[in-house]
Amino acid sequence: MKILQSTYFASDTLPAAVLSGISAELLGEGECRAFILRQIHQRACCPGCLVEIQGERAQASFWSGARVCCKSCGKYFDARTGTVLAGTTLDFRRVLLLALLFGAGVPVRQVADRLQLHESTVRDWRDRLSLGQLGGQSSYPIGEGTAPRRGEGEEDGTEH
Repeated sequence: MKILQSTYFASDTLPAAVLSGISAELLGEGECRAFILRQIHQRACCPGCLVEIQGERAQASFWSGARVCCKSCGKYFDARTGTVLAGTTLDFRRVLLLALLFGAGVPVRQVADRLQLHESTVRDWRDRLSLGQLGGQSSYPIGEGTAPRRGEGEEDGTEH
């Protein structure tokens, strides 16, 4: 990598080089999934009845993103159900990078270019992540749909 060839870095050069070279291909999907799901869920439990998932195999299925069935209430769900990630197809690598780039203050257009996403998709995700946060158990209770859409939450109209 070009940025590692130099012995000395100007204080603002390395962050700029890292941001300009970052992409989803640099990250492992499994590691990103594990990190994000652990930020969302304190424990593996049914989003309907909040009963903890029993059994090693069912726990492994939940944390891998596969569907599981709650033995208590009979609902089928996965780790995205009832969270800010519900109903999405964006891979976990891109979700992690979106959160990272938004946190670094990178403008929407640059995030879209870097992750090869449409600007409206990036704006929607900025709103989802700012409203839902990636912390805490199940941001959106089951049965209440997915994350709020742009315009449903507080919006200041500025691009970040």
